[in-house]
Amino acid sequence: MLNKKDKSIIVRKNIILQKDSHHGGAWKVAYADFVTAMMAFFLLLWLLNSTPSQKLKGIAQYFEPTIGLMDRKSLDRDSSESRSEDEAPSDGPSVSGLVYGVKRAGQIVSIQQQGMEQTDIETENKTFMSTQENIERQIQSDATLSKFKNQITLEQTPEGLLIQVQDSDKQEMFESGSATLSPNAKLILEKIVKLIQYSPNFISIGGYTDRINNNTGNYTAWELSADRANAARRFIVDRGIASDRIAKVVAYADSAPLDENNPYAAKNRRVSIMLMRNSVMPFYKVSAPKDLKPSK
Repeated sequence: MLNKKDKSIIVRKNIILQKDSHHGGAWKVAYADFVTAMMAFFLLLWLLNSTPSQKLKGIAQYFEPTIGLMDRKSLDRDSSESRSEDEAPSDGPSVSGLVYGVKRAGQIVSIQQQGMEQTDIETENKTFMSTQENIERQIQSDATLSKFKNQITLEQTPEGLLIQVQDSDKQEMFESGSATLSPNAKLILEKIVKLIQYSPNFISIGGYTDRINNNTGNYTAWELSADRANAARRFIVDRGIASDRIAKVVAYADSAPLDENNPYAAKNRRVSIMLMRNSVMPFYKVSAPKDLKPSK
Protein backbone atom coordinates (compact mmCIF):
# COMPACT_ATOMS: atom_id res chain seq x y z
CA MET A 1 0.00 0.00 0.00
CA LEU A 2 1.33 3.31 -1.07
CA ASN A 3 2.25 5.81 1.47
CA LYS A 4 0.26 8.97 1.49
CA LYS A 5 3.42 10.93 0.98
CA ASP A 6 3.97 9.19 -2.37
CA LYS A 7 0.71 10.57 -3.88
CA SER A 8 1.22 13.31 -6.53
CA ILE A 9 -1.04 16.35 -6.71
CA ILE A 10 -2.46 17.07 -10.19
CA VAL A 11 -3.64 20.65 -10.86
CA ARG A 12 -6.01 21.03 -13.81
CA LYS A 13 -6.51 24.48 -15.31
CA ASN A 14 -9.87 25.08 -16.98
CA ILE A 15 -9.70 27.64 -19.81
CA ILE A 16 -13.09 29.13 -20.64
CA LEU A 17 -13.28 30.59 -24.16
CA GLN A 18 -15.53 33.66 -24.51
CA LYS A 19 -16.48 35.53 -27.66
CA ASP A 20 -15.53 39.22 -27.84
CA SER A 21 -18.56 41.45 -27.29
CA HIS A 22 -19.33 44.17 -29.83
CA HIS A 23 -18.59 47.84 -29.04
CA GLY A 24 -22.18 49.13 -29.44
CA GLY A 25 -23.58 51.74 -31.91
CA ALA A 26 -22.88 54.99 -30.09
CA TRP A 27 -20.05 55.86 -32.48
CA LYS A 28 -22.44 55.59 -35.42
CA VAL A 29 -24.68 58.33 -33.98
CA ALA A 30 -21.71 60.65 -33.48
CA TYR A 31 -20.44 59.93 -36.97
CA ALA A 32 -23.87 60.57 -38.50
CA ASP A 33 -24.07 63.93 -36.70
CA PHE A 34 -20.63 64.84 -38.01
CA VAL A 35 -21.51 63.91 -41.61
CA THR A 36 -24.80 65.84 -41.40
CA ALA A 37 -23.02 68.94 -40.08
CA MET A 38 -20.42 68.76 -42.85
CA MET A 39 -23.12 68.36 -45.49
CA ALA A 40 -24.99 71.40 -44.14
CA PHE A 41 -21.76 73.41 -44.06
CA PHE A 42 -20.85 72.65 -47.68
CA LEU A 43 -24.45 73.27 -48.75
CA LEU A 44 -24.26 76.71 -47.12
CA LEU A 45 -21.00 77.44 -48.94
CA TRP A 46 -22.60 76.44 -52.23
CA LEU A 47 -25.64 78.66 -51.63
CA LEU A 48 -23.47 81.64 -50.72
CA ASN A 49 -21.41 81.15 -53.86
CA SER A 50 -24.44 80.81 -56.16
CA THR A 51 -26.51 83.69 -54.71
CA PRO A 52 -26.11 87.09 -56.46
CA SER A 53 -24.31 89.72 -54.43
CA GLN A 54 -27.28 92.11 -54.51
CA LYS A 55 -29.51 89.52 -52.86
CA LEU A 56 -26.86 88.84 -50.23
CA LYS A 57 -26.75 92.57 -49.46
CA GLY A 58 -30.54 92.59 -49.19
CA ILE A 59 -30.43 89.71 -46.71
CA ALA A 60 -27.71 91.45 -44.71
CA GLN A 61 -29.68 94.71 -44.62
CA TYR A 62 -32.73 92.85 -43.32
CA PHE A 63 -30.84 92.03 -40.11
CA GLU A 64 -29.60 95.61 -39.68
CA PRO A 65 -31.73 98.40 -38.14
CA THR A 66 -33.41 100.70 -40.63
CA ILE A 67 -33.95 103.73 -38.35
CA GLY A 68 -32.11 105.36 -35.52
CA LEU A 69 -28.62 104.76 -36.89
CA MET A 70 -26.54 107.32 -35.06
CA ASP A 71 -23.35 105.67 -36.27
CA ARG A 72 -22.92 104.59 -39.83
CA LYS A 73 -21.97 100.94 -39.80
CA SER A 74 -21.25 98.68 -42.70
CA LEU A 75 -24.43 99.24 -44.71
CA ASP A 76 -22.22 99.24 -47.77
CA ARG A 77 -19.24 97.13 -46.81
CA ASP A 78 -17.33 98.12 -49.93
CA SER A 79 -17.67 101.84 -49.20
CA SER A 80 -14.66 103.69 -47.89
CA GLU A 81 -16.97 106.07 -46.06
CA SER A 82 -17.98 103.50 -43.43
CA ARG A 83 -17.72 104.74 -39.89
CA SER A 84 -16.85 102.68 -36.85
CA GLU A 85 -19.52 101.75 -34.35
CA ASP A 86 -17.97 103.74 -31.54
CA GLU A 87 -17.40 106.90 -33.56
CA ALA A 88 -19.59 109.78 -32.44
CA PRO A 89 -21.05 112.33 -34.92
CA SER A 90 -18.92 115.42 -35.19
CA ASP A 91 -21.83 117.83 -34.74
CA GLY A 92 -23.45 116.31 -31.69
CA PRO A 93 -23.00 114.15 -28.62
CA SER A 94 -22.39 110.44 -28.78
CA VAL A 95 -25.84 108.93 -28.45
CA SER A 96 -27.02 105.46 -29.30
CA GLY A 97 -30.56 104.95 -30.57
CA LEU A 98 -33.35 107.52 -30.65
CA VAL A 99 -34.15 110.03 -27.92
CA TYR A 100 -37.74 111.10 -28.37
CA GLY A 101 -38.46 114.77 -27.95
CA VAL A 102 -34.85 115.70 -28.74
CA LYS A 103 -33.65 116.82 -32.15
CA ARG A 104 -31.37 114.11 -33.46
CA ALA A 105 -27.82 115.15 -34.16
CA GLY A 106 -26.76 112.12 -36.13
CA GLN A 107 -26.51 111.62 -39.83
CA ILE A 108 -29.46 110.25 -41.79
CA VAL A 109 -28.23 107.12 -43.50
CA SER A 110 -29.69 106.34 -46.89
CA ILE A 111 -30.51 102.65 -47.09
CA GLN A 112 -30.92 101.02 -50.47
CA GLN A 113 -34.39 99.72 -51.14
CA GLN A 114 -34.54 96.14 -49.97
CA GLY A 115 -35.35 93.22 -52.19
CA MET A 116 -34.96 95.01 -55.52
CA GLU A 117 -32.11 95.21 -57.98
CA GLN A 118 -31.01 98.62 -59.25
CA THR A 119 -32.33 97.74 -62.69
CA ASP A 120 -35.73 96.93 -61.18
CA ILE A 121 -35.88 100.34 -59.52
CA GLU A 122 -34.98 102.11 -62.76
CA THR A 123 -37.62 100.12 -64.62
CA GLU A 124 -40.18 101.03 -61.98
CA ASN A 125 -39.32 104.73 -62.30
CA LYS A 126 -39.81 104.58 -66.07
CA THR A 127 -43.11 102.75 -65.62
CA PHE A 128 -44.39 105.37 -63.19
CA MET A 129 -43.40 108.21 -65.52
CA SER A 130 -45.19 106.48 -68.38
CA THR A 131 -48.26 105.94 -66.19
CA GLN A 132 -48.33 109.60 -65.20
CA GLU A 133 -48.04 110.76 -68.82
CA ASN A 134 -50.81 108.38 -69.86
CA ILE A 135 -53.17 109.61 -67.13
CA GLU A 136 -52.42 113.24 -67.99
CA ARG A 137 -53.25 112.55 -71.65
CA GLN A 138 -56.49 110.87 -70.65
CA ILE A 139 -57.46 113.85 -68.49
CA GLN A 140 -56.82 116.24 -71.38
CA SER A 141 -58.71 114.15 -73.94
CA ASP A 142 -61.66 113.08 -71.79
CA ALA A 143 -64.52 115.57 -72.09
CA THR A 144 -65.65 114.97 -68.51
CA LEU A 145 -62.25 115.06 -66.81
CA SER A 146 -61.01 118.05 -68.81
CA LYS A 147 -63.59 120.22 -67.03
CA PHE A 148 -61.92 119.34 -63.72
CA LYS A 149 -58.29 119.37 -64.90
CA ASN A 150 -57.46 122.29 -62.58
CA GLN A 151 -58.65 120.21 -59.63
CA ILE A 152 -56.65 117.08 -60.47
CA THR A 153 -52.90 117.04 -59.87
CA LEU A 154 -50.35 114.29 -60.41
CA GLU A 155 -46.98 114.16 -58.70
CA GLN A 156 -44.12 111.68 -58.49
CA THR A 157 -43.08 111.05 -54.88
CA PRO A 158 -40.61 108.60 -53.29
CA GLU A 159 -43.61 106.57 -52.17
CA GLY A 160 -45.40 106.47 -55.51
CA LEU A 161 -47.58 108.35 -58.00
CA LEU A 162 -49.79 110.78 -56.08
CA ILE A 163 -53.16 111.71 -57.63
CA GLN A 164 -54.97 114.49 -55.75
CA VAL A 165 -58.55 115.60 -56.30
CA GLN A 166 -59.04 119.07 -54.84
CA ASP A 167 -61.98 121.25 -53.97
CA SER A 168 -62.62 124.52 -55.72
CA ASP A 169 -64.80 127.44 -54.74
CA LYS A 170 -67.41 126.43 -57.32
CA GLN A 171 -67.05 122.66 -57.39
CA GLU A 172 -66.80 120.90 -54.05
CA MET A 173 -65.80 117.26 -53.63
CA PHE A 174 -67.72 116.83 -50.38
CA GLU A 175 -70.71 118.44 -48.82
CA SER A 176 -69.70 121.05 -46.28
CA GLY A 177 -68.63 119.49 -42.98
CA SER A 178 -69.56 115.96 -44.05
CA ALA A 179 -68.01 112.89 -45.64
CA THR A 180 -70.67 112.55 -48.33
CA LEU A 181 -69.19 112.55 -51.83
CA SER A 182 -70.62 115.18 -54.15
CA PRO A 183 -71.78 114.19 -57.66
CA ASN A 184 -68.68 115.85 -59.11
CA ALA A 185 -66.41 113.84 -56.81
CA LYS A 186 -68.10 110.59 -57.81
CA LEU A 187 -67.72 111.49 -61.47
CA ILE A 188 -64.00 112.23 -61.13
CA LEU A 189 -63.24 109.18 -58.98
CA GLU A 190 -65.12 106.88 -61.34
CA LYS A 191 -62.99 108.11 -64.25
CA ILE A 192 -59.79 107.70 -62.21
CA VAL A 193 -60.76 104.14 -61.31
CA LYS A 194 -60.91 103.25 -65.00
CA LEU A 195 -57.40 104.64 -65.48
CA ILE A 196 -55.75 102.78 -62.58
CA GLN A 197 -57.96 99.70 -62.34
CA TYR A 198 -55.42 97.27 -63.77
CA SER A 199 -52.17 98.82 -62.61
CA PRO A 200 -50.05 96.30 -60.62
CA ASN A 201 -49.67 98.51 -57.55
CA PHE A 202 -51.06 98.80 -54.07
CA ILE A 203 -53.09 101.92 -53.30
CA SER A 204 -52.93 104.42 -50.45
CA ILE A 205 -55.83 106.81 -49.85
CA GLY A 206 -55.54 110.07 -47.90
CA GLY A 207 -58.10 112.57 -46.65
CA TYR A 208 -57.35 116.27 -46.05
CA THR A 209 -59.31 119.22 -44.70
CA ASP A 210 -58.79 122.95 -44.48
CA ARG A 211 -58.49 124.80 -41.19
CA ILE A 212 -61.55 124.25 -39.04
CA ASN A 213 -62.14 126.93 -36.41
CA ASN A 214 -64.27 124.72 -34.20
CA ASN A 215 -61.76 121.87 -34.06
CA THR A 216 -62.63 120.67 -30.59
CA GLY A 217 -65.00 118.10 -29.23
CA ASN A 218 -65.48 114.53 -30.36
CA TYR A 219 -65.63 115.21 -34.11
CA THR A 220 -62.58 117.14 -35.26
CA ALA A 221 -60.76 117.60 -38.55
CA TRP A 222 -59.05 114.27 -37.93
CA GLU A 223 -62.32 112.36 -37.80
CA LEU A 224 -63.66 114.29 -40.80
CA SER A 225 -60.60 113.62 -42.96
CA ALA A 226 -60.62 109.94 -41.93
CA ASP A 227 -64.29 109.61 -42.88
CA ARG A 228 -63.68 111.30 -46.23
CA ALA A 229 -60.76 109.02 -47.03
CA ASN A 230 -62.88 106.00 -46.13
CA ALA A 231 -65.74 107.30 -48.26
CA ALA A 232 -63.35 107.50 -51.22
CA ARG A 233 -62.08 103.98 -50.44
CA ARG A 234 -65.58 102.51 -50.38
CA PHE A 235 -66.48 104.25 -53.63
CA ILE A 236 -63.46 103.11 -55.67
CA VAL A 237 -63.78 99.54 -54.36
CA ASP A 238 -67.45 99.59 -55.32
CA ARG A 239 -66.45 100.78 -58.81
CA GLY A 240 -63.99 97.97 -59.45
CA ILE A 241 -60.74 98.38 -57.51
CA ALA A 242 -59.89 95.07 -55.83
CA SER A 243 -60.16 95.50 -52.07
CA ASP A 244 -56.85 93.71 -51.41
CA ARG A 245 -55.05 96.47 -53.32
CA ILE A 246 -55.86 99.02 -50.59
CA ALA A 247 -52.68 99.13 -48.50
CA LYS A 248 -53.64 101.96 -46.15
CA VAL A 249 -56.13 104.76 -45.51
CA VAL A 250 -54.65 107.86 -43.86
CA ALA A 251 -56.22 110.92 -42.23
CA TYR A 252 -54.16 114.11 -42.47
CA ALA A 253 -56.72 116.66 -41.21
CA ASP A 254 -55.28 120.16 -41.85
CA SER A 255 -51.67 119.14 -41.18
CA ALA A 256 -50.54 119.20 -44.84
CA PRO A 257 -52.15 122.17 -46.64
CA LEU A 258 -51.40 122.79 -50.31
CA ASP A 259 -51.66 126.53 -49.71
CA GLU A 260 -49.68 127.18 -46.54
CA ASN A 261 -50.33 130.92 -46.73
CA ASN A 262 -54.08 130.40 -46.68
CA PRO A 263 -55.09 127.43 -44.48
CA TYR A 264 -58.75 128.07 -45.37
CA ALA A 265 -58.18 127.74 -49.14
CA ALA A 266 -60.50 125.38 -50.99
CA LYS A 267 -57.62 123.43 -52.53
CA ASN A 268 -56.59 122.27 -49.04
CA ARG A 269 -59.76 120.17 -48.94
CA ARG A 270 -58.88 117.14 -51.02
CA VAL A 271 -58.60 113.39 -51.36
CA SER A 272 -55.44 111.66 -52.56
CA ILE A 273 -55.04 108.32 -54.30
CA MET A 274 -51.48 107.04 -54.48
CA LEU A 275 -50.20 104.21 -56.64
CA MET A 276 -47.50 102.89 -54.34
CA ARG A 277 -44.11 101.75 -55.55
CA ASN A 278 -43.49 98.06 -55.05
CA SER A 279 -40.03 98.92 -53.74
CA VAL A 280 -41.45 100.71 -50.68
CA MET A 281 -43.77 97.88 -49.72
CA PRO A 282 -42.56 95.56 -46.97
CA PHE A 283 -40.43 92.73 -48.34
CA TYR A 284 -42.75 90.08 -46.93
CA LYS A 285 -45.65 91.31 -49.06
CA VAL A 286 -46.14 90.24 -52.63
CA SER A 287 -44.75 92.71 -55.16
CA ALA A 288 -48.15 93.15 -56.76
CA PRO A 289 -51.76 92.49 -55.75
CA LYS A 290 -52.84 88.90 -56.18
CA ASP A 291 -55.98 89.73 -58.13
CA LEU A 292 -55.80 92.37 -60.85
CA LYS A 293 -59.31 91.65 -62.06
CA PRO A 294 -62.11 94.05 -61.10
CA SER A 295 -64.23 92.92 -58.19
CA LYS A 296 -67.42 93.65 -60.13
